[in-house]
Order: sequence, then C-alpha cells, then structure tokens
Amino acid sequence: TVRRAVIAYVNSLPTGGALYRSNLNSLLARYQANGLIPNQSSIVEPTGDIFPPACRTIRTESDLVTLE
Repeated sequence: TVRRAVIAYVNSLPTGGALYRSNLNSLLARYQANGLIPNQSSIVEPTGDIFPPACRTIRTESDLVTLE
C-alpha cells in the first residue's frame, strides 16, 4: 500500500540522510496507475525538506502516516 511504501522509504534513509519532499512526491507518483492522483498539496507534512542533525536518523511509524 501507499502507507507502507512511505514508511519503508522514510525508514530506509541512512544516518544523517535528508528527507526530501520531492522524493516523497516521486514515491506517490508510482501509484498513479492504481488511481492515486498526487499533486503538490498531497503531502501536508513535512512542509519542506528535513535535514537531521549529524549522526541522527529520521524514522516514522504507521500511526504517524495518514492518508486521506
């Protein structure tokens, strides 16, 4: 599902790896054949790219990823 793909992508980021909104938009675009119509307002948060502090890693969980 889309939710699992988002979680897998975020949780695959390396230590110190940035989370780019453009990469999330590209991930959503993969699901257009399934009827998803992504656009620039498809992602509410993060509102911009996220750059973790040195030696930190960005992670998420299913209860933090909401689809509407």
